[in-house]
Amino acid sequence: SKWIGSDDWILNTDKLAGLKKFADDEDLQSEWRTAKRNNKMKVVSLIRDKTGYVVSPDAMFDVQVKRIHEYKRQLLNILGIVYRYKKMKEMSAKDRIKSFVPRVCIFGGKAFATYVQAKRIVKFITDVAATVNYDPDIGDLLKGCICPRL
Repeated sequence: SKWIGSDDWILNTDKLAGLKKFADDEDLQSEWRTAKRNNKMKVVSLIRDKTGYVVSPDAMFDVQVKRIHEYKRQLLNILGIVYRYKKMKEMSAKDRIKSFVPRVCIFGGKAFATYVQAKRIVKFITDVAATVNYDPDIGDLLKGCICPRL
């Protein structure tokens, strides 16, 4: 709002194009990094409070929050995490660090109480997250969680 001159961008994201002229401005970049870091710290605290998992704010956050359903791609997303984890395990520690950006995969959403397949997807996400999060070989390179009541 400060850099664009109004709060109009909140309802009209086309107004964000006004930031282009400040793309090389050190002050804007510094404020942007500070705001991003502060918000990531809030997410780190939320994950710790709701799941007990400790994640790095320096990692890339991959977030999917929507009702758990077979067609909403949560299953595809968690299978991608399983694939990434398998590839990491096949590499040496040195190759892992060179090949992968640290990533925290965050899921959120509800499953209807009577929707058995959605509940299985939640269980699968929880099980994969527990396996990945407690693997000392992987460390902070890959973490996962499903946050209740997001």
